[in-house]
Amino acid sequence: MAEDKKKEKVESKHPKEDVPKKEKEIKEVKDKDNKAVKTTEEVKEKKPSKKHAEKKHAEKKEIPKSKGKTEGENFKYIIRIHEKDINGERPLLYAIHDIPGIGLRVANAVVKHLKLQPNIKIGLMSDKEIEDIIYAVDNISTYLPPWLLNRQYDPETGESYQIVGQDIRIKRMNDINMMRMIKCYRGIRHEKGYKVRGQRTKSNGRTGMAAGVSKKTVQAAESKAAAESKGASDNKAENKAAKK
Repeated sequence: MAEDKKKEKVESKHPKEDVPKKEKEIKEVKDKDNKAVKTTEEVKEKKPSKKHAEKKHAEKKEIPKSKGKTEGENFKYIIRIHEKDINGERPLLYAIHDIPGIGLRVANAVVKHLKLQPNIKIGLMSDKEIEDIIYAVDNISTYLPPWLLNRQYDPETGESYQIVGQDIRIKRMNDINMMRMIKCYRGIRHEKGYKVRGQRTKSNGRTGMAAGVSKKTVQAAESKAAAESKGASDNKAENKAAKK
């Protein structure tokens, strides 16, 4: 009896641990380890190797390029419009802008009127398209407002139109000659070769003479003036002596 009591006391002091609880904890730890291993494997699977990436890249079909025009045998490297040689590699918008008498806004209006792409190279245009461009440039006044044109209310005809090419130089000379004929202020200034638009003329625009004065000319003028003054004084003295 005494031994049984001692055993009960010992058991009460050190109670037996539950076996199923321990097993559960061990299983949970194992499950966590397995999950961690799985996650690392999944990450490795997600990161494809170089060979796999190369294979996928080779399997991908090439994207078909746009069926646009490219430079070839029919490419025009120089196009002549209104006696102006235009580089064929220039975009259409800036190629039209290169024509004398056409600014960037007017060139943009011409491109929109023709419904063409402004960034396409002009050398890729066909002969018919270039003829359409020339016709549109020649008849700008038919589809643009008068305030966008460079010749508004012409004094001879009273019409507004666009001057293009070599006509600009001819019209300018005709206008200057007309102002000279009617003897207006601007015409007189043109005739004398002075500045026309109210600029200063004291220090700028001094054409037709030396900008500075040399020392030699100054010295020569001074010596000449001194000799003349001496000659005048001598003549006076001689006249006085003769009178006496």
